[in-house]
Amino acid sequence: LARPEWPALVEAGLQQEARQDFWPASAVGKILGADIWPHHFRRQRDLAIDHWWELMQTDREDRVLQILDLAMERLDLALVGSGPGTSLGLGLAYSDDSALDFILQDLRRFPGLGWTLIEVGLRGRTIRARNMAHRALAAWDRAQWPPEAEALLRLALLQQRGFASEQLMAQQRAARGQTNVQS
Repeated sequence: LARPEWPALVEAGLQQEARQDFWPASAVGKILGADIWPHHFRRQRDLAIDHWWELMQTDREDRVLQILDLAMERLDLALVGSGPGTSLGLGLAYSDDSALDFILQDLRRFPGLGWTLIEVGLRGRTIRARNMAHRALAAWDRAQWPPEAEALLRLALLQQRGFASEQLMAQQRAARGQTNVQS
């Protein structure tokens, strides 16, 4: 990897649409310290290929804002937020749900960002989306919650009765010192 031709080979591979060319270049580029994020974003934006997890592996707020905008534009949020349901959300029919999951799981690192997607997740048709949304919101300081978050969380808790994630929601609320939400 110390050979001088590697950066040019990586850059050439990152420009390719074919998976067999792109992914090895991405892996090597990451090892070499190249900024591969713009290439994943381009592929997600232009080719609608599932790069949501890779995109969320950033620490930059400006990039997360770009991801949020793209998700709002591309994902069928009405369908994803049409729950609650009992599905785990596996398979091609749940590709938008899965994309939202990848975003939600990392929004806990960006308090105050992505409330609209957390709101969709709290209403999610899959158990996984609801759990990811709960975890993201629980990681935020209460002062960063939008005004409507409390009411939506109460509604989500009421709708969760009988679902496995009800206990998780109650634990998160208790950890935040918020009681009396089951009435």
